[in-house]
Amino acid sequence: MTSRTALPRRIQIDAWAGKRASGRIAGGGLAWGAAPLGGPHEPLDLEVPADLTQWAHEDVGYGILVPDDEAGEWSKAKVTGADLAPSLRRLLAARKKTVVLRWRPAHGATRVRRYYPDGRASDLRIGLTAFGTGIEKLPRYVLIAAPPAVIPWEVQYAFALRHAVGRLPFAGDDFAHYVDAMLDGPDGWDAAPPAGGTAAVWAVDHGSRDITRLMKTALAEPLAAELTDPRMKVRTLKDADATSDLLLKALRARPTLVVTSSHGATPLDQAEMTRTLGLPVDRDKDTLPIDDLVAEMPSGAVWFAQACCSAGADGQSSYSDLLEEGTMARSIVDAVALQGSIVAPGPAQLLAREKPVRGVLAHVEPTFDVTLRDPATKQRFTHDIVAGLTDHLHAGRPLGLILADYYAGIGPILRDWADQAEKYDDPRTADPDAAARGMVRLRLTARDRQALVLLGDPTVHIPAII
Repeated sequence: MTSRTALPRRIQIDAWAGKRASGRIAGGGLAWGAAPLGGPHEPLDLEVPADLTQWAHEDVGYGILVPDDEAGEWSKAKVTGADLAPSLRRLLAARKKTVVLRWRPAHGATRVRRYYPDGRASDLRIGLTAFGTGIEKLPRYVLIAAPPAVIPWEVQYAFALRHAVGRLPFAGDDFAHYVDAMLDGPDGWDAAPPAGGTAAVWAVDHGSRDITRLMKTALAEPLAAELTDPRMKVRTLKDADATSDLLLKALRARPTLVVTSSHGATPLDQAEMTRTLGLPVDRDKDTLPIDDLVAEMPSGAVWFAQACCSAGADGQSSYSDLLEEGTMARSIVDAVALQGSIVAPGPAQLLAREKPVRGVLAHVEPTFDVTLRDPATKQRFTHDIVAGLTDHLHAGRPLGLILADYYAGIGPILRDWADQAEKYDDPRTADPDAAARGMVRLRLTARDRQALVLLGDPTVHIPAII
């Protein structure tokens, strides 16, 4: 049963521009929730290969998605990847069954093109095409080798529902160090984990009225509680210990998994935002210095960054029409959108380093307090993230699979949205606004899940310890 508690009058985001960012739902907010949903969302029950972790198997497959030209005409280079950066050609040579996929704006978030050696080409639907490396198939694992200004975030969101997808957000040959680390195996990562593995969990809490309290209790603390295997060494820093200095000190112990839960920096000054977008904001409301973060983050680590814009920004915010003008939350999402479609500076530098991290799991745009738990039952919606970063990650599953259950939850959320939409459109419904409020919350929750992305290659994994 939907009630007014399904959507409060004010909602809060995990961004920081000098004070707490909340905003009243705008007069058109209910219309925002009822707007049509674009793109492929509902996962299909297609035949699943026996072992999805075996990305090199022909029924699973690995592919690289790169930009296509506007003409979309066949060429041998488009089949072989001969036109790609040297480091990507090295990756193709090392993984000879790799499928080269192409995208251009005309494909939207629904299709990609595949060129074949015999001169043919086919446009294949994302999420609706059989998996594998054979003709008219799409590989299960897809590396988007382009920045989001070239291949949009929406394409990555669409792939994540059915595929194991990651992104290396580079142009030119900035892929080189990451590809070197991938292809040289465990020796390619300077900080290969010690026996048993280590983790650092850092969680800021600015009080009971702040979203960071919910983020800590819904995600960071349950995650730390699950990392109890005796072969694990876990350092938990929260409350008074959630300072920048103590986080940097914890990084010097070279943890394999780094979890940060905090506001993400979103200063309203555009130049400052370019330098600091999405960086963790500590207990003292200080932004973690990016140079120190890049210097201290262990090579080969996996970083889960729960914070506004920790992955980057989208040139057209999903939330401008939801939030009332003049509120801090609306000002922030509008300011972030002015940055364009970008990857946040922290992950970008960590992936491009001479000794890169394995991957970064982070958010495009903000997370909202109303998406972290059900308002009626108080049930928290983070259990799939916790399982992914504990059991799945430390069992050696590829990074592209560890949040598969979390993404699969988008289907049921949108099914519930459709149910509320039917009530909203039914003239017999006594309270259509109640249905509309439910649609807003459900749409927010679905978008929030989509916007948690992997930056890094989806086949990369850490050595198993369980």
